[in-house]
Amino acid sequence: MDSPYGVAAIQLRPTADRAQNLREAGELIDEAAALGAELVVLPEIFSAPFVAAEVDPTYFEWAEALDGASNAMVAERSATHGITIVSSIFEASATPGVHHNTASIFVNGDVAVHYRKSHLPFSNGFPEKYYFRPGEAPPPVVDLGPTKAGVIICYERH
Repeated sequence: MDSPYGVAAIQLRPTADRAQNLREAGELIDEAAALGAELVVLPEIFSAPFVAAEVDPTYFEWAEALDGASNAMVAERSATHGITIVSSIFEASATPGVHHNTASIFVNGDVAVHYRKSHLPFSNGFPEKYYFRPGEAPPPVVDLGPTKAGVIICYERH
């Protein structure tokens, strides 16, 4: 029989203080790893408040590069604990004015894949098409040895 594979889903309520959000997420990752989690999944855009129901041009201030503070913290924790972590950020791409809702899978501190949400809602109080450009690649699957992990983001489950 195969041995169990520990998985943890982190829940957060991000505030307007990114540094505090990152500290809290890091502590919860540490706790999950100490409890035996080998795969930790963070919430969608875990280090910033999520987009509001009303369009807000100032929200773009939350965008960050793939190697910004959020993913840097995740990569460090992934390496320290020797685990896989799925991170989701509001990505400011290398192309000015282009932003994505991006999930990254870190395995032992290294990026295995970046996935940009490709199905964006513009209804029910979630004007995501205002903020994010859809990704063009299909959701990837990463072989983690004893299991595989794939990523879709929120609305895409529909």
